[in-house]
Amino acid sequence: MNRIRLFNRLSFFFILVFLSCATQTNSGVQKVESELTVKRIDTEEIYEIRDYTMEPEILDDYFHWVKNHFIPFAETKIDLISFWGSTGSDAVVSGSNPFVSPNGQHNVTWVAKYKNKKERDLFYSSLVDTNQEWAKVWDAHPNPKAYIHSNSRFFKSVGTIKKPGNQDTNSIFEIRDYTMEPTVLEDYLIWAKNYFIPFAKNKIDIISFWGSKGINSEVSGSNPITSPNGQPNVTWVAKYRNKEERGAFYASLVDKNEEWAKVWAAHPNPKAYIHNNSRFFKSVK
Repeated sequence: MNRIRLFNRLSFFFILVFLSCATQTNSGVQKVESELTVKRIDTEEIYEIRDYTMEPEILDDYFHWVKNHFIPFAETKIDLISFWGSTGSDAVVSGSNPFVSPNGQHNVTWVAKYKNKKERDLFYSSLVDTNQEWAKVWDAHPNPKAYIHSNSRFFKSVGTIKKPGNQDTNSIFEIRDYTMEPTVLEDYLIWAKNYFIPFAKNKIDIISFWGSKGINSEVSGSNPITSPNGQPNVTWVAKYRNKEERGAFYASLVDKNEEWAKVWAAHPNPKAYIHNNSRFFKSVK
C-alpha cells in the first residue's frame, strides 16, 4: 500500500514538472514568434500613406510650397511615390457604420516607400532645425500651424504601383479608403489580388492597391481625432479622365454583368465593409 501511495505521489510530481516545462516552452515559443513578427515588420518594405486635413484657406499656398520646396527636397532622400491634393469635390461615404470626422475630409494625401520602418523613422528624425537643408525648406512653409489633422498609416503593396507624374495633373484620382472587419482582411486582400485587381485593370487605370501591415498608425495635428471604427486598413487609387468615366465604371458593376458577378461571388464577405470613403484628388507631384 505504501509503495502504491509513493508511486502515485511521484507520478503527480512528474506530471506537475511536465506541465510546468510545457508552459514555459509554450511561453518561449510565443515570445520567439512575437520577436520574429516584430523583426519581420521592421525588415519588410513599407508604404507610408500620410493624410492631412489642412486649413482650407492655406491649401493653394501649401501646394505651391509642396511643389517647389518639399518635393524637390524629399525626392533626394526617399522614394516618393505620389502627392495628391483635393479637387474640392464632395467625398462619397458608405458602409455599415460610416463616420465623417468633424474636421472634415482629408484634403492632402501622399505616399512614400521605404525599405523598412527603421529607414522611415530615420528620415523623420533627420527633419530638425540643425539640418540646414531642411530648415530652409520648412522656413518657406506658408503656415506650419495649418495642420488640423495628420494621419500616417503603414501598408504593404497588394497590386500595381505607379508614379502619377506631372503629366497627370489634369486627371482625377479617386482615393478609396476602406475599414474592413479585421477578421476578414487577409482573405479580402487575397480576393483583391486574385479577382478584383485583374478584373478592374482591364476597365480602369489602377494606380495602386495597399493593405495594412498591422503597424500602429501615427496621429497628430491641432485636433487629432480618430474614427471609432479604427483606422482604414485598405487604400486603393484609380485614375480617371473625368467624373463621368468613373461613374460609368461603377454603374457597370451590377449582377447582370456576368464578368463582375463572378468576381463578386468570390468575395470572402461582402458585408465586411465597416466604412468606405472615396475622395477625389489631383496630382501635385
